Amino acid sequence: MNQIQAIRAASKFVPEPHLIIAVDGIALDEVLDAAIPGSKLTGLVSSLLGWFHNDEDSVIPWQRILPEVGCTGYAPILICPDDLDYSCSVVMAEVVTETDVVRWDRLGFDETRKGVVGSCIRWEPAWGSYRFRRDDYERFLAAFSPTAT
Repeated sequence: MNQIQAIRAASKFVPEPHLIIAVDGIALDEVLDAAIPGSKLTGLVSSLLGWFHNDEDSVIPWQRILPEVGCTGYAPILICPDDLDYSCSVVMAEVVTETDVVRWDRLGFDETRKGVVGSCIRWEPAWGSYRFRRDDYERFLAAFSPTAT
């Protein structure tokens, strides 16, 4: 079982501390970057921060990050901090919810050229899969929640 957390830290392109996704104690952007040498993923920020230029884009991660039990969602989890939209680097997770576990079965790049983000995903086998305890996952999401203080 993996551990997921929202931790406050600076990142490569955002020097002010902000929430980042950490898996097993390491920033997710760094984990993914290390798995594919030369991929230049270090510095991507969480889509759950809501830092999009278009407010409508901020809703999409929250609609998909925790599907109903027995369902699968395709959630954008990391985005480029330069563009703050879905036109640059977007890392997607295939999210499967069970009663006590939330799985990210696959991760990959959004390759959508037109239409809704996540309609075309290039899965990256080197990124593997993750399994999280549902209560840990819900705590992680609560930290990012727009209503969190």
